[in-house]
Parts: sequence; structure tokens; C-alpha cells
Amino acid sequence: MFNNLTERENSATEKILKFGLSKAAQAFKSILNSEATLVGISSSLDRIDDVPKYCTKSDGKTHLLKTELVGDLKGFCHLIFSEHEVQKIQNAGLPEEVLMNNNPETRLMKLEFLTEIDNMVAGSVVTQLANFLDLEIYGNVPSLHVMQAGEVNKYIKAESAVYDSAVEFRANFSIPELGVEPEFVWLLQENFLSKIKEKAENVLAKELT
Repeated sequence: MFNNLTERENSATEKILKFGLSKAAQAFKSILNSEATLVGISSSLDRIDDVPKYCTKSDGKTHLLKTELVGDLKGFCHLIFSEHEVQKIQNAGLPEEVLMNNNPETRLMKLEFLTEIDNMVAGSVVTQLANFLDLEIYGNVPSLHVMQAGEVNKYIKAESAVYDSAVEFRANFSIPELGVEPEFVWLLQENFLSKIKEKAENVLAKELT
């Protein structure tokens, strides 16, 4: 999973990420009332002109819901949908009178619905990371950024430099009933790996006693 971790450390990392991200799938199901599954986790991202391919969506407008991590572990995550996927999600979760109107109040309701999804999905993962690593970690208030798909990867790379991120991975989900495939990109600082190593060593020490 990560080249600078041992097999045991990678095993621990994979378990906590899969467990946390499975909670994210449950959060999708809860708020959208549609079955959601974790398809896979990619920690070795392809690169184009030295820019990691964080997002694989290639056409049209793309919606990035960003949550910044604060506390003992710094970093951020982006929950990513295409414009078409956002419309499907809103159709599934919002009343018709909101969908059929385009005024300041309904636009705010549509935005709040998206940020609430991100709040629940990101929060479910942050909670598991905090519990497993024994850290105080919180997700900041989500923010929405809309841009063309071709701009997304450069945008996230620039953010990565600001946060001095050393760990990056992408989780892919599927919500078949809605025809939606969210991408969930995480970038974390180096101390994430340090804490994983520490946890793996503690487990080994217990096994040897």
C-alpha cells in the first residue's frame, strides 16, 4: 500500500482505512437511502506531467467538497462528484419543490445538502482514524469548490504543497441505484505513517508478551 511501511504496518493501514471507508459507505446509504459500496483504495496514483491523478473524472464541471483536518493530524480530503452526479444526488435526497425552483433559498438548500453529505461521510472516516490512532482529530466545516474536470488534479496538487502532505490515496465508491461513483481523495501529513508504525509496534509487543 505504502512503500515506506513494512508488511505488518501496511496491513494495519489497510485495515483501518477499509474499516473507516466502509463507515463512509454506510453514511452514503443513510443519507441517500441507496446502497453504497467501497470499490477500492488506490495509494499508487498515476501521474501526468508529474501531477498525480487524484481524480479520474474527465469531462465537464466537477464538484469538490473539501474537509480540512484539524488537531493532532493535519491534512484534508475531497469528496468528488461530476455535475451530473450532483444532480442525481439532489434528485434522490431533496423534495421536488426545492428541485424545481432556482432562487437564493433553494440554492442554499442544495448547497447545504451537499455539505451535509460530506460532513457525514468525511466525519465517519475521521472518527475511525481518531479512535484507532488515539489522536484528537476533527473535520473542519466543509466547503464546496466547482471547477472543470481538467483543473482538478493541479488544484489538489497545489493544496498538497501548502499542507506539506506526504500520504495520498483515493477511495472509489459505487452507488448503483443512482448511477453515481464518488471519489474520495485524502492527503495527510507524515505523522500519519509515524502513528501507524507506532500502533503496529504496540500490537507486535503485545503478541510477544
